[in-house]
Amino acid sequence: MVTVVPYLPTLRWYAVWFGSRCRGMEEEESQAYANRVCGISGKDFARTVIASPTGPVRLSVAVEGGAPRLKRTGAESAVSLSDHGNWPHVHLGAIEAIYGRAPYYQYLMPELRDILEDRPVKLKELNRRLHTWITGYFQPSGGIRIADAVRRRGEEIGRKLDPDISVIDALMRYGPETNLVLIHYYSETSDYATTCLPLAASAGSPDRESGGQCPSDCAQADTVAGSA
Repeated sequence: MVTVVPYLPTLRWYAVWFGSRCRGMEEEESQAYANRVCGISGKDFARTVIASPTGPVRLSVAVEGGAPRLKRTGAESAVSLSDHGNWPHVHLGAIEAIYGRAPYYQYLMPELRDILEDRPVKLKELNRRLHTWITGYFQPSGGIRIADAVRRRGEEIGRKLDPDISVIDALMRYGPETNLVLIHYYSETSDYATTCLPLAASAGSPDRESGGQCPSDCAQADTVAGSA
């Protein structure tokens, strides 16, 4: 069971994690399940994608021994961070360039900068710290009635987001309302893991709405026993 969180995971990863937590799964079990559903392995633990006006931008974390080391089984738990390429500066610069005018940038960026600049030794610990910070905006809870207005707002926002882009995109643009997107998809289906988040027409045009098709790794996910 791989319980290491990816680096700044996608909205889709958090949708699966959120649904698992709402169903009563423990934190580490939910992380492992989201990794399995979203096909996370190897170098995926040390990279993420954000959306720029010209297309997706991949951000990769440098690790000791290089990215190929992450292909080894279990390496994501033990690999150390490297300062090669001054990657924290590169990542923060890219995020500032893309989201500098986003509504929640001024609130989120100082905390994100603190985590990346005062980073730990291990990749696993860095990703855990980022995950703890991100999930401070989410409130998974099962067995509650979701108001129609909440579902409608969650659906409205969700149609403007690309689920295969880092959740940072949603948080910078919608802040705590990102939680409503996750609540919406949890409340819409009894088999939450196979929920198909609506895909934006393109990463470069995040405000365009499109129905989209559910990718195979989502559609073929195993159903969790006891789904709400």
